[in-house]
Amino acid sequence: MHATYALGSILSLAAAASASPLASRQGTTSNGTNVVSALWDGLCFYPQSDSTFNLTTYLGRWYQVAGYVAIFDAGCKCITADYTLNSDGTVGVKNECQQLGLPVTISGTATTADAAYGEAGVLDVSFFNSSSACAGPNYIVQEYVVDDYAIVQSPDFATLFILSREQNVTDTKLESLISRSVELGSTEALIVTDSQTDCLYT
Repeated sequence: MHATYALGSILSLAAAASASPLASRQGTTSNGTNVVSALWDGLCFYPQSDSTFNLTTYLGRWYQVAGYVAIFDAGCKCITADYTLNSDGTVGVKNECQQLGLPVTISGTATTADAAYGEAGVLDVSFFNSSSACAGPNYIVQEYVVDDYAIVQSPDFATLFILSREQNVTDTKLESLISRSVELGSTEALIVTDSQTDCLYT
């Protein structure tokens, strides 16, 4: 069953939506001009993931060049994310940033989520045994271009990371990535750019 919804009205729709697991939904972004695909599992909406995602090529360092402000990176600059493959098949996650001139690091683990939420690019990332109100993946790679960029969202389109393999991208490239994120369902008014200049530790 398909329906349209404003991303800002997810809660009201959740109450009225069918309880069928992973029913396909469609919705308009905040500017009301484009429709994006999402899955509904009875609790949360999940952005559509990139079916071409490849974990092996995704490993390594990424630089966050824009996104929504999150509690764990508020006041940060020079934000990086490093992904490594652990011996047990999970993925090691190390996020770092520079805050008030000092390095801040947080480490966690990512596991591949149920394929029902997407063929590829759907992960559960956990820091300090953190939990989520949503049953499905909390790290959804919406679009990935090898050795270039990745656009990552979370359930209910609540958290956005725009990642680049290059530490410093041109203004034109940054504007293009932000525009693409909006096309994929993110709210433009919530997107801020992240400085990657004068970095002391990266």
